[in-house]
Amino acid sequence: MEKIILLNPDYILINVDLTKDRSDYLETLGAKIIKVSPKDIEGLCVNIEELGELFHKEKEASLVVKDIKTRIESLNVKTKNRPK
Repeated sequence: MEKIILLNPDYILINVDLTKDRSDYLETLGAKIIKVSPKDIEGLCVNIEELGELFHKEKEASLVVKDIKTRIESLNVKTKNRPK
């Protein structure tokens, strides 16, 4: 937590499960708090797209999401006939 403070960030990404007292403390630093907590790959992709919008990097975020989905599909194809 001390390292975060020393960096004096404009934004801090936190997990939604972070304790309220820590979250409240980080808010007092003046940084914008962004809560994320993807529970699965689809949630991760949604968070990436939301961050892309927030930081005006929609194109880059879209490419990352596309790459994730392509890799997952490739793994699904490769492991399709493997026993479970």
